[in-house]
Amino acid sequence: MLLSIIIPLYEPQQDDLLRCLDSIYSQSIDNNIFEIICVDDCSPHNVAKDTVLNYKYKHVPPPNISIIKHTINKRQGGARNTAIKHSKGLYVTCIDQDDYYLPNSITAIIKTIKNNHGIDMIMSDYAIANQNCELKASGFFISNKRSITTGTKYLQTQNISWMPWGYTYRRQFINDHHLRFEENVRFEDVDFVLECIARSKSILYLPFNTICHRETEIQTSAVGNSIEKNTDLIKIAHRVGEVAYRLKQEENKAWDIVMAHHKFMYLSVLKRNIWRLPCKTIYYSLREYPIVTSDSTNLILYTLREHTKTATFIICLAKPILKITYNLYKLIK
Repeated sequence: MLLSIIIPLYEPQQDDLLRCLDSIYSQSIDNNIFEIICVDDCSPHNVAKDTVLNYKYKHVPPPNISIIKHTINKRQGGARNTAIKHSKGLYVTCIDQDDYYLPNSITAIIKTIKNNHGIDMIMSDYAIANQNCELKASGFFISNKRSITTGTKYLQTQNISWMPWGYTYRRQFINDHHLRFEENVRFEDVDFVLECIARSKSILYLPFNTICHRETEIQTSAVGNSIEKNTDLIKIAHRVGEVAYRLKQEENKAWDIVMAHHKFMYLSVLKRNIWRLPCKTIYYSLREYPIVTSDSTNLILYTLREHTKTATFIICLAKPILKITYNLYKLIK
């Protein structure tokens, strides 16, 4: 089997899930070439299970679709990990339950796999639609470079998509490096994608819009003033630093690029989101999920890591200014 398509499910709308499944089977690919693994992450109702078990395309139930039911909620990262564990394809990819594949996109991925034997990763482009599936934009990672390159070179020269569904991964590659998503968090993508790319010996950009990502009125990734979500943003910025540290210990040449992403991401989270948190939560987050670098040449980074109480005090004093600055930025933008 060539390809495993993973769909994490949690309280899906039936129409959305049917659209997603139809977008796969409408491409008339031999069922022996691919499989679909759906993971129901403890949905409180049976829509996910019933829709998958009763799914038919052109009145015929496909033989290559299955569903796994979690007994404990692990969020999207855990659902993807479960599917990877049970997958049989030489390659794995994923799609969100309310998104869908564009015509001929899976065919393009399969053709790329066949023409580039043993490649570790393929990155493809995508489109964005509103909740009514009306196209808003497409093609965000246009590049003139079509040749296979290493992950390090890719990080140095290409724009990077953080969305894990924008990639197709060789299953043995991610298993050999024990690459898995963080579980039980709201944001599980950036550290996984960066580590995959950094460890990849061969990656290729496919200049083709494969997935149409739908932006709905209520996005689970929308942060707002949620304490939990804002804390999870600090956690993922910290985990990117942990990836950089592991790579440095292994003398992986990509470590400094990943570290630069960590610094930028951590500081961006603080600038845009830290004022939303209570002071006690700020102190806890900076202490438990610190910036990984101890660069003494950068006073801000050094204070955040080595003088957490002082950093928290300064941030709490500056919260009103940060809030006003953020709102002015949003207004101007």
